[in-house]
Amino acid sequence: MVRLLSCFALWLLLAGSLPVRAAAGEFPLDVRVLPAESEPAAVARPLPEPGWRNRVLSSAAPRATLLIRPQSGAWPPGDWVLQLRISPLHRVQLEQGEQRSAWTRGLNPQPGLHAGHGDVAFALAELPPGNAPLRVHLDSSGVLASTIALRLLPADEYRAQDAAWLAYAGATLAVMVAMAMMALLFAAYLRDSSFLWYAGYLLAYVWILGLQSGFLAAPLGLSFTAGGSPLSGRIATAAAVACAAMFLDRFAHLDVYAPRLRRGLHLLAGAIVLSSLASVLPSEAWVQAARALTNPLIILGGPLLLVTALWAALRGSRYALIFAIGWAPLLAVTVMGSLQMFGLFSAWRWLDNAGMGAGAFEALVLSAGLAYRSMELRRDRDSARHLADVDPLTGLLNRRAWSERVRRLMADQPDGLCVLFIDLDHFKALNDAHGHDLGDRALADVAACLKRSLRAHDLLARHGGEELVAALPRCGLDAAARIAEQLRRAASNLRFAAEGPQGESPRLTLSIGVARQRPGESLESLIRRADAAMYTAKRSGRDRVEVDREGA
Repeated sequence: MVRLLSCFALWLLLAGSLPVRAAAGEFPLDVRVLPAESEPAAVARPLPEPGWRNRVLSSAAPRATLLIRPQSGAWPPGDWVLQLRISPLHRVQLEQGEQRSAWTRGLNPQPGLHAGHGDVAFALAELPPGNAPLRVHLDSSGVLASTIALRLLPADEYRAQDAAWLAYAGATLAVMVAMAMMALLFAAYLRDSSFLWYAGYLLAYVWILGLQSGFLAAPLGLSFTAGGSPLSGRIATAAAVACAAMFLDRFAHLDVYAPRLRRGLHLLAGAIVLSSLASVLPSEAWVQAARALTNPLIILGGPLLLVTALWAALRGSRYALIFAIGWAPLLAVTVMGSLQMFGLFSAWRWLDNAGMGAGAFEALVLSAGLAYRSMELRRDRDSARHLADVDPLTGLLNRRAWSERVRRLMADQPDGLCVLFIDLDHFKALNDAHGHDLGDRALADVAACLKRSLRAHDLLARHGGEELVAALPRCGLDAAARIAEQLRRAASNLRFAAEGPQGESPRLTLSIGVARQRPGESLESLIRRADAAMYTAKRSGRDRVEVDREGA
């Protein structure tokens, strides 16, 4: 399993780099940033590496304009695509000469304006003459400002990369949704809340990735209002962290392995939920306070989850170790993506898509852990059922379990069932003479002997004390009598490691009563008739078989 997951993780990293590999035909650009559209071009600052992640917008300056010119001094001929890697919540407008496009954004793509998926990309059938600039106006008002990277690519090359991105994004998101659906089924079947919290976390995280990448809008075609997507993103982020905290608690048994850190996780989850609820209140002050509080809580939540999982793993929780293995890559990718906002790792384009790969990897790792957990739960339940159904001394079914199964057989075969009522002769005398230990061993040996002598589908049980019962499905009365005689002979040949008063080994015999089910007869009535036949065998000298033929 570890080797398989390692291979899949490597595949995710390689596949995630495909949509952002260095473009052979990328055209070099000279990009300068104007803090606001109205300011003169003289104050524009250069953007040294436009293809890297650059911080252009901020909460203090939510609007800016990019002046884009060719480094070579002339635009190339042919069909090109201007690709902008920017938050799909930001508004973008392209200005080319005297023409301006409509304002658009990744989550509200304008029909016929976007060239592909996952980015804001403008198809340029004709570039400006000479060295005339393209202008891209940016607006992050009302949302968290993100970094931006831009490239000018040949249209054919962009379409190939766009198709690769669609395949990669669709595959990774589908893996996460499939694992969430599987977890919901297991939650309903096993009645284990761990699976429910896990499904909630995965679905919330899929929603976050769909918003961040624009996948929900294109290709899925969902539409969002200007304020609806940031709000749903905040709620989904809070839900993801809260569900992850509760999942780790149940999954790794933090009440046993990390009780103090568990309380901290509960407080964190509660605070995140409350701050998310406050963000939907009509009061602007509450909304601003909630926004200011939510992000620090979420930033704290990721490392706290990892530290808690590692601590519980060190204390002996295997499930906590599985959680840490799945969570660590996702946390690392998230932290590095956040640090791009401050100029670190800005050249790592693959981080744009690594969140999807890390999320799919985590989903598979944790699903494997949940599958192992479900097998353990099933083993525990089977073991508990076995202990509830089986007599510990003889290993046979107990009276209750045997009665339940025989009633089902009687319902299926209303007149084709025989019952043997078996009693060990002089068992009390054996106990008195040789002790209860030998008596217990003798009873267990007789039970094993009878079980070997019966047919595979016959049901043998300890009825109580030294009394045994056997149900013989699809068996006539004469055949049942022959089977009972075989059992009696097999038991009479058993010897036990003890000596009697004359130096002989003690010997046990059986008295067996046989009765066949009558049409519509209850199990209790059938057992009473077999019991009566057994007592007839006792009165007739023991070590014999008696058949109840009344009404047979």
